[in-house]
Amino acid sequence: MTDNTEQNQSENTEPVAAANQPHSTASAASSGGDGPLISIWLRILGVIGIVFGLLLAIPGVQLIFLGGSWYYLIAGGATIAAGWFIFQGQPKGVLIYLGVCALAVVWGLAEVAGMQQWFWPLIPRLFAFAFALVFILLAVPLMPSVQGNADLVRKSQIGAAATVAVLVLTVIGMFQPHGVVREKFSPSPAASVMSATTAMGDEWRNYGGTTLGNRFQSAAQINRDTVKDLKVAWVYRTGKKGYDTNADQNTPIFADNTVYSCTYDNQVHAIDGETGERKWMFDPKASGPFFMRCRGVTYYKAPGPDDDGKCASRIILSTVDTRLFALDAETGEPCRYFGNNGVVDMKRGMGEFEPGMYGFTSAPTVAMDTIILGSFLNDNISVLEPSGVVRAMDAVTGELRWAFDVGRPGEKGWPKDGEIFTPGTPNVWTHPAVDEELGYVYLPTGNATPDVYGPNRRPFDNEYTASIIAVDIRTGDEVWKFQTVHRDLWDFDLPSQPSLY
Repeated sequence: MTDNTEQNQSENTEPVAAANQPHSTASAASSGGDGPLISIWLRILGVIGIVFGLLLAIPGVQLIFLGGSWYYLIAGGATIAAGWFIFQGQPKGVLIYLGVCALAVVWGLAEVAGMQQWFWPLIPRLFAFAFALVFILLAVPLMPSVQGNADLVRKSQIGAAATVAVLVLTVIGMFQPHGVVREKFSPSPAASVMSATTAMGDEWRNYGGTTLGNRFQSAAQINRDTVKDLKVAWVYRTGKKGYDTNADQNTPIFADNTVYSCTYDNQVHAIDGETGERKWMFDPKASGPFFMRCRGVTYYKAPGPDDDGKCASRIILSTVDTRLFALDAETGEPCRYFGNNGVVDMKRGMGEFEPGMYGFTSAPTVAMDTIILGSFLNDNISVLEPSGVVRAMDAVTGELRWAFDVGRPGEKGWPKDGEIFTPGTPNVWTHPAVDEELGYVYLPTGNATPDVYGPNRRPFDNEYTASIIAVDIRTGDEVWKFQTVHRDLWDFDLPSQPSLY
């Protein structure tokens, strides 16, 4: 009986052992093979979370000392904690990070509540948090204490999918307009050409045709029937070809049957409009280390000739090395009674700066016997770059009429001895427009430097950046302003001349 029992037990035990052996081997392979791989992924994700938290918390401390929000320190500290627990494979790290995301949403919505549009301001506040959340939720099934909890795994995967969907919709939204200022506009079929345009006739005396910047030319001889017959009448070569950052961006003007053109280094060429022959050429010997260009010159009809009988009509030229010239439109000679023998040094009041940091690349605006000058600034170098001051000069004498310096409200003259125009203010690097009937000049501004960093900006920098400013051309007084982007940190400056209709 005993022998049979032992034999039966032996026979019954061997198949059980044989059946259990593959199971044990598979289990060992699972824990010994996948386990370390799971641990590595969680540790990598945890380290990234800790680094992300430090990048929030460390500047957050600095922000607190500057009197700013505690949000970044709190969010950064919580993200560090979340990263640490994820590094250890503990689900509480996921819960903490979900709390960080909830805080980010509340804080972001509170931050943009007073803004005219919310989409773009929310991107830097929420997108990175949501992107990281996808990977954290996908890591939940890898955590040892979660394995086997099918319900929790399913919920984490649904959450990850929902977050991805939100991110995709957000990216799609980036290609849609947001915060567009619209006005109902119904053009009149009987609209007539403005008087200033009519008075100009077939001439093109300014960068934008007229001071209105409407770029309209009647060109009565050119229409849909005759345009096919146009042929090249002549070609004129200046001998100057742009290279590197020095570019030919010139828009020629046309007055008194003469084409006036300029090269990147501010040579002015007067060309016969019918034959293409050179009438004269003026070379100011302008120079600069980079970014040389001349977008145009401006024709000015003076009230009368100078005492020497010259300069009844003038070509106004501003150079890349900060000089302002008045040339006799007939001969190209500098007008001796303008400034210092035809030239004004516009470095006055600007302080010390390196060559190439400040100059003029756009055509001067001339209206109501006044020259309006903005400036080019080589931005993103320093917060103490030259001023963006706009100056109005007498078109006959070259004397300063007024200066519009947003950092010196009410002060319209040259700075006192030992003082300079306010450094680093928003500048007008493109062309203003003028309504001579109203007597207003419209200034399109750029950014205070640097373009994409705001902590050092002053109140007047934020107030006037990326704006259209209407200024009385007779007095230099501000009439009104409209800002296109509030607290612009994206270099959304106004790059083109306003058009008045």
